[in-house]
Amino acid sequence: MALILTGVLTFMLCGCDGLGITDDELLSPPKAQGVYGVINDVLKKSVTEKYTLKFPSSGEYRSAIVLKDINNDGVEEAVAFYTTTTDNTVSVHINLIANINGEYKSVGNSKIVGSGVERLEFCDLGGDGKQEIIV
Repeated sequence: MALILTGVLTFMLCGCDGLGITDDELLSPPKAQGVYGVINDVLKKSVTEKYTLKFPSSGEYRSAIVLKDINNDGVEEAVAFYTTTTDNTVSVHINLIANINGEYKSVGNSKIVGSGVERLEFCDLGGDGKQEIIV
């Protein structure tokens, strides 16, 4: 009898099905910390639809959120990449998040039809000391 009870308990407790935990809960990424957590919160507030962060597939910058002092004012801005899907059309968004008086705010969003980001570069193309974003 004890052997049967042990077998039944072992079978019931193996795996996560009996605990009511979904795959999404088990596979969720850790929450961003520090400045990346703040920027991620700003991004969540500025995007009104479901989105997925997109990571550049090659080049020096491989993060979905890249910090860079684009305008040479000594304060880093953030460039965030994400995709949305509407009527089976995938759009890539490039969101610029600036630090204004110590508070990060979404200040611009560009949207193009596509499925991903190949590479990100920063170059001062105009010779004005401000770097342009090349995606």
